[in-house]
Amino acid sequence: MADVLEALPVFGLLLALVLAVGLLLVRLWSAWLRRKRRPRNPVRGLNYLLNEDPGADPDADDVAAEVTHATLDGHLARATVLRRRGDIDRAVRLHQSLLARPALDSDARARVELELARDYLAAGLLNRAESLLAVLVRRDDPLRQAALEARLELHQRERDWTAAAATARELAASGAADIARTLAHYLCELAEEAWRDRDLRGARRQLTEALEQDPGCVRANLLRARLELEEGHYREASAACRQVPDQDPRFLPEALPMLVEAHHELGTDHDLLQFLEAVGAAHLHGARSDVSAGTYICDACGFCGPLLQWQCPACKTWGSIAPQVADPSD
Repeated sequence: MADVLEALPVFGLLLALVLAVGLLLVRLWSAWLRRKRRPRNPVRGLNYLLNEDPGADPDADDVAAEVTHATLDGHLARATVLRRRGDIDRAVRLHQSLLARPALDSDARARVELELARDYLAAGLLNRAESLLAVLVRRDDPLRQAALEARLELHQRERDWTAAAATARELAASGAADIARTLAHYLCELAEEAWRDRDLRGARRQLTEALEQDPGCVRANLLRARLELEEGHYREASAACRQVPDQDPRFLPEALPMLVEAHHELGTDHDLLQFLEAVGAAHLHGARSDVSAGTYICDACGFCGPLLQWQCPACKTWGSIAPQVADPSD
């Protein structure tokens, strides 16, 4: 009994020590959870992007000490996920951490620089993106086409249609598919700029080239018809409108008001009716109710809107939106 009484203070001390350690672990765990759940500070993230200072972001992620070709794809994929979910500052930080690794060879470094340029594009830091892309487009390997495509997006954002057209031509020369239609729309943008500046010869030249690049460019003929109608060249306006049904018959209602005006000024209304009968659109004569508000639909993604837009605001495809024309039998 005496031994038990003598051991009680020791047990009490051990129990107190266990309780103290347990309490300390609980408090450390709670503090870790609070840090983990803490919302990211968007101001600090923005400061990081603008200053490129890793110390400006308290949530810096460490990159593995060794970056190899085997691990690089994983890092790039992770950064892409971050960028797509809007966590651009972390994507930038990850890419810059990769670039700081001396073990990267020139090809791997170029891949990382391209992804960093895409980060800057997503963040709206166009000058920084351009400085990277200007070097990457001079490469002579498959990465060059990806850099040209990123540069094309940059020029579109800036609405620099001259630079966009030049980049599109480079892409076409490198064998890029489906670039002719996009280039034709850039040329139409340039034609509109020239028309606003009263450079009618320049506008016509841009529209001619647009049709050479993409003979199916309805926009070029509609613009040409508007320009010639405004200048009082009614035969040229009629000729441009008459090409529209061969390009895409859905756009004939868009050309019809100009076609009617041109034939009225020429005094050839009978010729107009014969033309409409020949293209199976005599029901459109004297009416334009077949295209109703809210029925312009993108063939690429299904976007629907009340106005004709030459670049889809949803999927960014050029020339994919067309009128949804009502069936004349309805």
